[in-house]
Amino acid sequence: MIDAPAWLKTRSQPPGERVTLTPADQAILESPPTYDEGGSLLPPEPVALPQPSRTRRVLSLLLFTLITCSALAVLTLAGARMLGHPTLGW
Repeated sequence: MIDAPAWLKTRSQPPGERVTLTPADQAILESPPTYDEGGSLLPPEPVALPQPSRTRRVLSLLLFTLITCSALAVLTLAGARMLGHPTLGW
């Protein structure tokens, strides 16, 4: 037949008795579980990402604004031309 698992054997012992773990068992319980690929299922340690400098933030915002305004100007001119308004005299 099949032998009972160790946790079931420890539960079936009288409450006054203590079970001590061997050093090998203790090491297995204290280490994170690893599987076939050797990776752990524990979430990875959070990595602090470097923050961009204030100058870089301002320059990227200015570039975004420039691109957006240019696109809006082109769309406005195209809409005005489509409606028949010669905005720039073309």
